[in-house]
Amino acid sequence: MRPESRTERNKREIRGRILASAAGLFVEHGIEATKVEVICEQADIAVRTFFNHFPSKRDVVHQLGIDATSEVTARISAAHERGHSTRERLTAFFSDSIEVSLHRGPPHPELLASLVAVLFGSTDLQAARDAMIALLTEGVEAGDEHG
Repeated sequence: MRPESRTERNKREIRGRILASAAGLFVEHGIEATKVEVICEQADIAVRTFFNHFPSKRDVVHQLGIDATSEVTARISAAHERGHSTRERLTAFFSDSIEVSLHRGPPHPELLASLVAVLFGSTDLQAARDAMIALLTEGVEAGDEHG
């Protein structure tokens, strides 16, 4: 694997600032009330730079949905590795999920609805489903469905 170039690092860093700024503003104000110009101001970029990275605000929402699903899938995998029984794995997953929710605070209802709408039909959502099903199936096969 070749090292990331300075240009690639810069693009990734700017894209990350856009996503972080948008996520915070969406949580606080909702998607429709958050203007691209405000996202740019908070991310300390020009509006043109925003559109170099994302064709629209909806594309930012879509990427946030993909990122959230990847994060959930990673939490499922981590819980799977930490627990010895299905109960321990589910407890770890839900405990971690609750911690993340408490840290981030409640999402704006419009953001939550948009993320859910974006994710249904997404292959990323399927990966999260598959990871949870694998965790549960393994537990049933191990005979710990009652533990």
